[in-house]
Amino acid sequence: MAKRYAILQKKLEELESDLKNVLTSETPRNTTLSESVERKFGFARSLLTAEMESHPNKPQHLNHIDQRLTELETAFRNWDNPGFSHFDHIDTASTCSCTESCLNEDFADEEEPLDVDFFVYNNLEKTILGGVVTVEEDPVTAVIDYRSDREEWKEERVTKCNGVLRRAMMFLMVLGALIAMFFSLYYNKVKMEVFLVPT
Repeated sequence: MAKRYAILQKKLEELESDLKNVLTSETPRNTTLSESVERKFGFARSLLTAEMESHPNKPQHLNHIDQRLTELETAFRNWDNPGFSHFDHIDTASTCSCTESCLNEDFADEEEPLDVDFFVYNNLEKTILGGVVTVEEDPVTAVIDYRSDREEWKEERVTKCNGVLRRAMMFLMVLGALIAMFFSLYYNKVKMEVFLVPT
């Protein structure tokens, strides 16, 4: 349970640092960097929504993360507003005390099954069984892309196995033909020497 909150907290910190980079740069809003930040906001929001739906009692951790995410989104949306101070809403030292206490606990006893979401949330790009999953996608489409890449990998593997099997069968057929030809020639020679013709 705390692992997922730690992932959310990590994504929130990444968003804060990305947002500081975007807001401090003098580039226009229509750059690929701002689009990347927008996708990350969407991803973090969908992740937070999924966590809130899976925990209906809405723990204080999720409320704090939701509040911070809303503040960051507001700062990002008001980026072009000249009277708006961008750094008033970005406070990196603001953390929930309950989050810190939960993150410091040792959960070595708990064994949680490893899922695709773990890879999606931890790295921007991770190769899993030949497929590349990126964080900038929606988690549902990332899982679908992962599954389709995995199916393609299985098809390639089956195709390679079929090719190797066909080559092995051809080799064995040629080898069998050579052995049969050798024995037929040898049989004629042995037949003449061993079996006497009656007179």
